Amino acid sequence: ACLGQRVGNQFSELPFLVKVLSVRSALSIQCHPDADLAKELHRRAPAQYPDDRPKPELAIALSEVRLLYGLRPPDEIRAGLVAIPELTLLCQAGGYGTGDVIRDTVEAVLRAPEDRIRQACTRLGTRLQEKDERSAEEQLAVELQQEFPEGDPGVFFPFLLNLVTLAPGAAIFIAPNEPHAYLSGDLFECLANSDNVVRAALTTKFKDVDTLLSMLTYQSRPFQELLQNEGRYRTPCSEFQVERIRTAAEYVPSGPEILLAVDARGRIVCGAQTLAVTPGFAAFIPAAVERYSVDVEVGEVFRVVVPEGIQ
Repeated sequence: ACLGQRVGNQFSELPFLVKVLSVRSALSIQCHPDADLAKELHRRAPAQYPDDRPKPELAIALSEVRLLYGLRPPDEIRAGLVAIPELTLLCQAGGYGTGDVIRDTVEAVLRAPEDRIRQACTRLGTRLQEKDERSAEEQLAVELQQEFPEGDPGVFFPFLLNLVTLAPGAAIFIAPNEPHAYLSGDLFECLANSDNVVRAALTTKFKDVDTLLSMLTYQSRPFQELLQNEGRYRTPCSEFQVERIRTAAEYVPSGPEILLAVDARGRIVCGAQTLAVTPGFAAFIPAAVERYSVDVEVGEVFRVVVPEGIQ
C-alpha cells in the first residue's frame, strides 16, 4: 500500500532519501559508486559498504552553498603545479609526473605518506598565510589546513577539483563516480536509498583511497547547473524526481511521495483531512492515497516522487 504496484515491482523498498543539510565545515572528499561497483563493494566489504545500491544525488541550495566538484581541466592542474610548489614536490617525491597530469597529480596527493603530507600541508599553509592576497582556492586551502593541522591530502584538493558556488535555488546533480565535497551552506538533498560512500580525504572516517582512485574517470568535469523545467529537476535517476510547489496544485500519486517545507506556509488537503504546512513540515504520502492537494501561500514545498518511464 505504501509503495504501490508500480514502485513495488521495480524496487523492494522506498528508493529515495531526503535530507536537509547545514554544512559548517568541509565534508569529506568522496565519490558514490555506480550500480556495478556498489554490488562489488558490498560483497567485498559489507561493514564499510552496507548495501549494494548506487547513490546518485541531487542538491538544491537553500542558501549560498560552496562545494568542490569534478576534476579540473589538465591546463588548470598544470597551472596549479607551477603556482603551488608544495604540490609539485608531492608529485616528484612520489615518482609521478611523466603520465596523464590529472591522474598523476591526484594519485600523488592521495598516495603520499602521512609524514610527507603533513610537511607539505604545513609549508603550504605557512606560505599562503604570508601572502597579502589569496585566490579563493588558496584561501580555502588555508582554511582546510587550519581545520586539519596534522595534515590531510584534502588540503590540496582546491587545486584539483572545481570550486563551485551555488546561489540559493541553484541545483547540481552528482552522478556516481564523481568526486565532490560540500564546504559550507544549507541545502536540500535527495538521493537514492543507499549509504555507500567512498571517502579519501578530509575525514576521520574510514577511507578507501584505492577504490576511489580506481573509480575516477580522470576526465575533467566542469560544473553545470541543473535547470528546472516547469518546476521539475530532471535527472537520469530512476529512483527519484524533485519538483518545487509554489502555488496551488492537485496530485494523484502513482507511488510513494515525500513533501518537505523548508520555509513554506500553506495547507495540504487529503480527503476530509487538512494539514497545516509550516516551516520544517514534512509528510509521507503513500501510494494508496487517491489524490491530495497542496496550497502554498508563502515559500515553496519540495515534492519528491518516483518518476514514471525511467528504468
